[in-house]
This record gives sequence, C-alpha cells and structure tokens, in this order.
Amino acid sequence: MSGAIEREMALELLWEAGEEVPAAIDRENDRLIAWASTGDGEYLYWLVPEKNDSQVRRRIAVQDYDGDWEFFDFSCTEFLLRWINGQLDTNLISSAFAEFEHSFIRY
Repeated sequence: MSGAIEREMALELLWEAGEEVPAAIDRENDRLIAWASTGDGEYLYWLVPEKNDSQVRRRIAVQDYDGDWEFFDFSCTEFLLRWINGQLDTNLISSAFAEFEHSFIRY
C-alpha cells in the first residue's frame, strides 16, 4: 500500500474518531492526496475537489504532528520554491528544514 493511501486512511480514522476537520476541507467533496512529509512529522497534501472541474485549482494543505493545518493557494512548484528560499509564510514548517540537504524518496 502506498504512503499516500495509508495517510488518507489514517485521516479518515482520526476524523471518524472525532478529531476536528478543518473548515477548509469539505469531506463530502474534497480529497486530500499526500505527496510529501518532512522529517519533523509534517505532511503535505494536495486538496483536490472531487468534481471534475478544470477551472478549480488544487490547493496545498500542510498538517503538523499536533494536527494543526495551514492552506496555500500556490502551485506545488511555487510552494516548494518559497519554502526553500525562506519566503513561505508558515507557522508549521521550519524554514531551517530547507537548509538541509534535500532528498527524494518515492512516496
């Protein structure tokens, strides 16, 4: 089973157990697709509307290990560039994380 599917299942279990669903996520019409994680326990998702509308833009969602969330209206490329260049306005992901050597592990 892929990491993305495992993460999606974990979120569903947490939400069914009563953990608060962020207001920015419509559980009936949105899907969260995990595409990255940090060594500090944050997960990065695409927030994708279920409806097939090419005009609807995917958003970036970040969840930290405490269950806090942030949402960004950037493309994945813009999000990563801002993060690595220290220009991402976030309280969940440390900018120091971007200073370390980067690696890619298939998710």
